Amino acid sequence: MSLLVSIIIPSYNRKDELIVCLNSILKQDYQNIEIIVVDDNSSDGTVQVIQRQFPQIQVIMDSVNFGPSYRRNQGILTSRGEYLLFLDTDVELQEPSIVSRMVERLQKDNTIGEIGGEIAIYDGETKRAFGRDISYTGQSHRVVALDGDSQLTPCDYLATCNCMVRKDVAIKAGGFDPYYGFGAEDTDFGFAIQKQGYKNYVGFPYAVHHKRIMATGRHSDETYRYRVTRIRFLLKHYGLNRVFLLFLIDLIRIIIFYPILPFKIIAKLLLRKPIMRESFTGGWLILKAHIWNLRHLRETLSTRTTNFLSSNKMEQFSRNK
Repeated sequence: MSLLVSIIIPSYNRKDELIVCLNSILKQDYQNIEIIVVDDNSSDGTVQVIQRQFPQIQVIMDSVNFGPSYRRNQGILTSRGEYLLFLDTDVELQEPSIVSRMVERLQKDNTIGEIGGEIAIYDGETKRAFGRDISYTGQSHRVVALDGDSQLTPCDYLATCNCMVRKDVAIKAGGFDPYYGFGAEDTDFGFAIQKQGYKNYVGFPYAVHHKRIMATGRHSDETYRYRVTRIRFLLKHYGLNRVFLLFLIDLIRIIIFYPILPFKIIAKLLLRKPIMRESFTGGWLILKAHIWNLRHLRETLSTRTTNFLSSNKMEQFSRNK
């Protein structure tokens, strides 16, 4: 008998994209699945549409926004499957055998932690799938798996737009850290899995089309938000030495930023590129991110061994939110 796969999809105001995603799941040739949509207080009628069009799908709903990491943790705790497949609302499983391939590969190799990958069609990609590696200073870099190559390519982590993992491995890793304010929770999850002795892989036969819908969920101060989470990740997993090196690099960036700012503005005007607020405040935002992490240093270090799936940690986060 085939093992149950629990497909967990956090959702927030992406009703139309979610419907496409769900239809692609229901076309999979692997039939022993349960689909769990964890809605983060959407206001676009997502819950009502899913309940009406897909009555077989389990929907978890709430009246508060807690973010995708907390929602994925809810999905893990609710799930009944031996395998967990995390998807985003803006992906589409372009072939009917993707889930069955993932399960087959995980059954063959107990050393695999995460398997999956994204085909970034938002960048016009169709022949390459991507995982992610992290540099010494916390910068994310693509790891490539080519169409036609059946081999798995090792990577540090997979974006949670598409990754499958055994449920017991996800539980050992402690679930997703919901205290990352913007991004990095998938990086953190992949590293936690590696710390358990498993290896993460990207492979083209296991990747899905990722559309990356940009209309919702984006912020005007992304430079600051990304920098905060990048520093927090380094502090949590590596300590002060790497953060100090990153601070020295960023200090050089800040020193250079403002003298060359007028020339950057002129270039943007000539090329008719948008001039955002961050075009003027980028240097300060980088420094501000280091200050934020210094203020929250004790809190960050305390999460190094936290099990975010425990009932008291789930309750603590929801209470503090």
